[in-house]
Amino acid sequence: MFQANLSYRQGKVTEPVYVIPDQTCPLLSRKACVASGLITCTDDEIGEVTPQNADFKIEFPSLFSGLGKVKTDAT
Repeated sequence: MFQANLSYRQGKVTEPVYVIPDQTCPLLSRKACVASGLITCTDDEIGEVTPQNADFKIEFPSLFSGLGKVKTDAT
């Protein structure tokens, strides 16, 4: 293990780096990604994604016909 100074645009972070034999892809922690500015996190609340009165049979008719069709409504 060694310490590496990582930077992306204006963000900079010092993180421990581990060399793992046969590792096929690099891994970077969420903390390091946020600190360096690769990603941003917000504390915004996420509202309801699907309206309560959504009618999926009308919106996606192909899901309710043909192979795999359920004989009764799920409750």
